[in-house]
Amino acid sequence: MTPTSKNYKKSVLILILLSFSLIARAQETAWKEPSSVRTFAYGKSGEWLYEGLQTILLPKTRVPSSAERTFELPVDWLKKIIESKEWFPELDFSAVDYKNHSSKATAYLACFPTKYYEGSEDLFSDYFDVVEDSNYISLSQKQTLRENASLMRERSMVFYLAYDQSKVQFVYYPGKIQFRGGARDSIKEWLPATPEEFKIGARTDHALIQNSRGLIGLFNGVFDKTDNFVRWNDNGEMRYAGFGYEFTTMMEPQPEMATFALYENGRIAIGSYRKLPGKESIRTFVQNRFMVIENGELARDSDPNAYCSFSDNIARAYLFTDVNGRIGYLWSLYTPVNVLAPIALEMGIKNMMLLDIHSAVSCSIVDPAGPFYFRSAKDYLKHSYDLVPNFFRLSPLKSSLTWISTALNSRIQTHYPMEAFKFGAEDYFAVFLKDAPEAKHVRKLNKISKTSAKIKPAT
Repeated sequence: MTPTSKNYKKSVLILILLSFSLIARAQETAWKEPSSVRTFAYGKSGEWLYEGLQTILLPKTRVPSSAERTFELPVDWLKKIIESKEWFPELDFSAVDYKNHSSKATAYLACFPTKYYEGSEDLFSDYFDVVEDSNYISLSQKQTLRENASLMRERSMVFYLAYDQSKVQFVYYPGKIQFRGGARDSIKEWLPATPEEFKIGARTDHALIQNSRGLIGLFNGVFDKTDNFVRWNDNGEMRYAGFGYEFTTMMEPQPEMATFALYENGRIAIGSYRKLPGKESIRTFVQNRFMVIENGELARDSDPNAYCSFSDNIARAYLFTDVNGRIGYLWSLYTPVNVLAPIALEMGIKNMMLLDIHSAVSCSIVDPAGPFYFRSAKDYLKHSYDLVPNFFRLSPLKSSLTWISTALNSRIQTHYPMEAFKFGAEDYFAVFLKDAPEAKHVRKLNKISKTSAKIKPAT
């Protein structure tokens, strides 16, 4: 080995160790003032996430057939190529096939900077007009938004992912913290009606994936219960979101709140709880704020006043169903909801609800060339892609090391798969191929565990 190569390897090692040290020292929780190290390294809170998008390596895609192409967005791709000085994920409506398994599924993807979407200028102008006229925004907040209007227009991004419901099965894992009151900073009292078998740890299937074969996606869950409350009107009573799991109501459903419902037959519905069909067949439900789009029309949470601040640099994640029988995930950055919602309607989205603001993982897509069976969390990390990272949640040093080692190979990974595989601490959705072992396990389990405890009707 030559002295030059030795020095090079030594330099690389020092660089990596310094990176570990920097990130380890920058692990403040989101609600605390960032340290000088973090501020120096990453600038404004959105910088870290925004800049990290440059290292994403998208999976191999193909051009969808005419039957698969369910929408055609007016995005000026040529202008994007000419003007862009930085590389960020950009992908016209594309398909990723999952093969080498007894059941084939396809993921449909799109990601683009909103400024190249025709009409985005008008959408943003409408948003800032609402800001100026809003009685819910303070003068200082309005001033901040004015000062950052150009930045928001420049950096707004949209990520789209969808699956055909007939080819996949969603499984909801509420996690240990969900049952313990939903507070991430501490373990609180058990949620009402939590089964004794969960309390004593006799059942772990609610928290951990038992068999990862056929796993094609992970989504993080809805708001913590401690954060998840709304008013029906400005003067009304504050209502906490309802939650039901395995035919047992842990917290009463609220009739007006946006609801993700998983039915006995494995089908999925998204809508205001009052409007959901077949409530007697709902196996699991989670609620979060109000609907953004319902039955193909803008709903209550499409109002800019719902979220109207420069904190829009935090990624927002939405769960949707569309007019073509697909279920999917819409992720946005620097994008007010009334800018995103019209684009979502043009994509054919029929029902859409906010899933979470702090999106720990938007979607992990298996490398099409890789196996569908994962031996461990490390194996999963090795053979998957995260379309969207979230660096604010990289708390443990172990997670930081995982991220660094993977990012060096041009793939971004958060610690969320580790949460799902090893700890099951937080709630999340897993997407499996329809005939995957875990999907069969859950279906069988539901038949056994179904009791007389039904979801109570909304009032």
